[in-house]
This record gives sequence, C-alpha cells and structure tokens, in this order.
Amino acid sequence: FINAGSEKFLSVSLSPPAGTTSEAVLERAAEADALLREDAEVELVQTTVPPEGDTGFRTLIAAQQGRAANSATLFIRLDPATDLAVAAPRLEEALGALETDGWDAIVQQTNGPGTSSNLSLVVSAADDAAVEAATTTVVDAIAELDGVANVTSDLVEAASQIVVEVDAARAAAAGVNPAQVGGIVRGVLTPTPVTTIGDEGTEVIMRFDAEAIDSVNALRALPVGATATLEDVADVREEDVRTTISRVNAAPSSTVSGEIVDEDTGAVSAAVRAEIARLEADGALPAGATVSVGGVSEQQAEAFGGLFTAMGVAIVLVYVMLVLAFNSLITPFVILFSLPLATIGAFPALLITGRPIGISALIGFLMLIGIVVTNAIVLLDLVERLRAEGVPLKEALIRGGHTRVRPILMTAIATILALVPLAAGLNQGSIIAAELGTVVIGGLLSSTFLTLVVVPAAYRLVEGLRARIGARGREDAEVAAA
Repeated sequence: FINAGSEKFLSVSLSPPAGTTSEAVLERAAEADALLREDAEVELVQTTVPPEGDTGFRTLIAAQQGRAANSATLFIRLDPATDLAVAAPRLEEALGALETDGWDAIVQQTNGPGTSSNLSLVVSAADDAAVEAATTTVVDAIAELDGVANVTSDLVEAASQIVVEVDAARAAAAGVNPAQVGGIVRGVLTPTPVTTIGDEGTEVIMRFDAEAIDSVNALRALPVGATATLEDVADVREEDVRTTISRVNAAPSSTVSGEIVDEDTGAVSAAVRAEIARLEADGALPAGATVSVGGVSEQQAEAFGGLFTAMGVAIVLVYVMLVLAFNSLITPFVILFSLPLATIGAFPALLITGRPIGISALIGFLMLIGIVVTNAIVLLDLVERLRAEGVPLKEALIRGGHTRVRPILMTAIATILALVPLAAGLNQGSIIAAELGTVVIGGLLSSTFLTLVVVPAAYRLVEGLRARIGARGREDAEVAAA
C-alpha cells in the first residue's frame, strides 16, 4: 500500500448492527472483499476488523463517528487510471447487497491507509438547538457541491433515557432520603456485591430478575419504602437525550466532515467557503452560529500563506542584494521587472496541461524568483560596465543584448530541457512535482524572450527619465545662480 503518487485509493467502512460479534463482522467483510475484487479496476484490498474489547485508534474513531466499535475497514488500491469520482459510487452500489439487517457500507476516497483528503467544518453556536439546526443546514448545502462526497456530521442522535428526579419532601414523608432512593434503584438495575463466604472469600452478588423491571411503569412501581413506590417519591419519565456533546471554546459545536473527490482540492475548498459565505449572507444559519473551515482546506490555506510570505521575503532579499551589487536603487528595480514576465508563461502552461495551482506549483514560482532575475542581471551588468566606459545608452543596450543573448538562451534552454521529464510526469515519483516543472518551464520560456525586450526598454525609459530630471535640476540651479 505504499503510495508513490499515482495510485488511487478508496476505503470502505463496513458497520454492523449493535451486538454483532467480531467473527460475524469478519465474515461479512470477507463477502465485501469478494465483491470488491470482482471490479476490474481493483488491484488490492486490505481488511481490518478490531477484536472484541479492542480500544485502539480505529475503535475510538468508529465510536466518534457513531459506528459500532468493531466496524470493519477495507482499504482498496485501484488502477492509476481510475476515475475515483466514478469508481466510488460504482463500488458503493456493488456493496449494496450487503446492506441488510442493519449493516451499512460507506465508500470514501483516501490517499492510502490512515490518510484522506478530508474536508472539516466546525459549527458552533450558543446552544445545542442552534448547533443542530446550523449543522443540518451546512450538511445539506455542502452535500450538493460538486467534488464533495460522504458529507456527515458527528452530532450523535438523541438516545432514549429514563430520568428519575427525587422529590426530597415526598421522600422524607415516605421515610427515605434521595441517597437511599438512588441506592435502591441502582441495586435493582445493577448487580450488587453483598458479602463474601468461605475461607477463600467467595463473593456473593445480588442480582434482581431483569424481567421484573422491563418498562418505565414497572420502574415506577418499584418499592422504595415501607408503603411507598418510586412513583410516590420521584418523577420518572423517559426523555431523548444526546449522549455526546462537543464544545469548542466552551461553546456547543459539531464537526461536519466530507471527502474531496476532485483532484483540484483548491477549487473545491473555494467552493465550500463561498457556499458558507452565501449561507451567512442569506441568513440561513441561526443567529450567532459560526462555521470555520478545517481539514485539508485549512492546511492548504496555511501552506499557501507561508509560501506567499516566503515569496515576498525572497523578492526583498533579491532587491537588497542587487542594491549592494550595483550600488544603485534604480537598476535593481528595473531588474525586478523581469519577475512579472515569468507569470505570462507559467499560468498558461498550467492551463494547457490541466494542472491546478498547488503547493508544488507555488514552490515553482518561488524558484522562478531566483532563476528569472539572473537573465536580467547578466544583461544589465554588461550594460552598466559599458556605460561606465563612456558608451552611449542606446549603443550600450544594443551591444549588451548582442553579447549576452547567447549565454542567456543557452542557460534557459538547458534548464528547460532538464525539467521536461519532471513536467511530463514520466514516472510515479515525478508526477508529484509535475506542477513545479510546468511552472518553471513556462516561466522561463516567457521571461527569457521578454527579458531581452522589456528589460532594455524599461532601463532606457528609467535612465531617460533620470537624465531629464537631472537636466531640469541643473537648469533650475543655473537660473537661481543668475
């Protein structure tokens, strides 16, 4: 199950009904394994079933998701050419034959065992009712978006519970106190050690007949005093209560999760954020309810923000280095004109190849900051030296371009050819960095040729402007002296 970058993975969560043994789960998982292997695109299936009483990581995750603790997990490796958006519903339909008698099978996209392209939204509000309403609205809205599948929430459905509220006054009238009433009820419902016998200290446990208390009415009729029943000293009622309540910053909350089944996770994340903004603008969420994006979207946003910061720092450092090298504030500014020229080729290259702007592509843009300016440095360094020797501006630009065009083209072409295998994704390892190679190749193609035209033109305009400003300053000085 090693993921080299081109494999496609799906996972199946096979949940049994309550009370099912792990042996029965294993048998049903074997049936699911056989059904999955009938698909022509399935290459390998790995099945995991927790043993009885297991408290490991998978068991805890299953419990948090509202599934049975001994739910089976099947990881599926598919052919690299598989379209996951098509394969996932097809395999889920094939497993439909197993969804009988309370069994449930959910197919999700994953990047291999233990990892997945998760979408996570945290919904918070002032009270549980608002959280439930907001969660339902968010789940319904996100489930309609393209590229998102298996949208669920961790809100645990309310479970029926029996609530016994002892009235102290009524209990005192019956000759008992609330603690005694609680002890009597506990003793009836749970086995209670009463004594030990024999030299070995054998424990004697008192257990009431479970069939004697088989309803709420039977519990109400439980004797708790000489002549009183539980109903006489307490209010006994059945309520639907949530067994699990999540909180974020002390506020009730829930987590809405889903699987991003589109390769362009950035576009899907943007669509999710836009849908949340629409819900907030339309007032579809309860007052005070907030929705924050987490999971892979949050990780991607943090990574993008870090790379954008790195690009800004890199540009500043390059400018400072050029100022020290050229002993000028203007010439380095002209050299930095070559940076926007790289985007003219980088973005069309991504568009033509159908590759999204991901982390790898942004690293390519970061590399271009250092690569692209070298062409302008090589050109203007010679121009500055020629001008220092007294060569006129126009002639210095022409001679500099004529002399430096060959090394500029040679280095750019050599770099582009070296990156072609990486951008083509000819092997499983290079496909991960194909976006990087595509960005660098496209940026170099456009910047190399445009640098030979735009940078000299910008340099001449700046120098001409500086000359006119200097001439006007001298004229003003002569007028003031006269």
